[in-house]
Amino acid sequence: QTIAKKNALNDLATEISVRVQGETTMNTQEYNKSFSEDFLSSIRTSTDATIEDYEVAGIWENEIEYWVFYRLNKAQYHSKRRDKKSQALSVGYDYLAKGTSASLEGNITGAFELFMHGLFAIKDYWSEPNEMVVPAGKIFLDNEMMNSIRFLFSEMKIETSVDKLILNAKNELSADIVTGK
Repeated sequence: QTIAKKNALNDLATEISVRVQGETTMNTQEYNKSFSEDFLSSIRTSTDATIEDYEVAGIWENEIEYWVFYRLNKAQYHSKRRDKKSQALSVGYDYLAKGTSASLEGNITGAFELFMHGLFAIKDYWSEPNEMVVPAGKIFLDNEMMNSIRFLFSEMKIETSVDKLILNAKNELSADIVTGK
């Protein structure tokens, strides 16, 4: 019964999104002037859709088989998904705005942290275009946050009076520099 339920939900999820991977191999061998060829082709499908609000449409069983049928309203599913994405993009944009403010104030670590929080707020949608219309115009939110992070690091200048400074996990990427002055 558990396998039947999982298979039914998998079939339902593949109606929403599916990833197809194919692999083809051709092997040619020669032995004593005799050739042989092997051809192998495999196709795998998978899905990682998160579905909710499905309902049991029917169950059928006999002594050796168990069947379960689930039903999902696709329009309702896509509407909820759009709403969740819109909400995630709003949260991400808020982090972008706060990170930009922190950057302008010179708070580099705070800005970096805010940009990263913004990226992770939209993590479920990284494989999709994350276009938004904001007061400055149209943006792709994940690209804007990545560009902001790149800008932070491109503008960063670190100068020290010592010849060698080692930062690693052991010292938690932190070291005090003591000068004789």
